[in-house]
Amino acid sequence: MRFLGVSTMLLTDGATTILTDGFFTRPGLPRVRAGRIRPDRKKIRAALNRFGIGAVDAVFVVHSHYDHALDAPDVAAMTGARYWVRNRRAT
Repeated sequence: MRFLGVSTMLLTDGATTILTDGFFTRPGLPRVRAGRIRPDRKKIRAALNRFGIGAVDAVFVVHSHYDHALDAPDVAAMTGARYWVRNRRAT
């Protein structure tokens, strides 16, 4: 198990890899208060590379606040993972 910051944990047993949240964009508070935030794919890709994350089996979104859910669809697409929000599979 490895803590990757904010709410993101990487869990692997060598065969299966799971991420919680996968939140890497991390917009600043002024940007959040402005009301329009979106995933930053360059930051997501850079974080995946920095942490050596290639293929992921699942991304579990802990709850729907932006600091947990914002990047999950992009992380899943970039790693081939399925992502889950609570007890529902999103993809």
